[in-house]
Amino acid sequence: MNAVHAIFCRERDELMIDSGRIFKVPPQVARTVSADAPDTRFVKSWAVMYRLIPAHAQVTFLQSA
Repeated sequence: MNAVHAIFCRERDELMIDSGRIFKVPPQVARTVSADAPDTRFVKSWAVMYRLIPAHAQVTFLQSA
């Protein structure tokens, strides 16, 4: 099982990674996640592409801050 390496907060469109750093997710990527469809695949792809998290990492969705 993969460990959670990042938490995506939809209210703030931010990705909080396990090192404690917070990154603003681009609006077009953040819009792909909603409470009705908490699918974080595009957020994860974006974070992996920019080497914020490893490819095997897991991203979870925070409903509200």
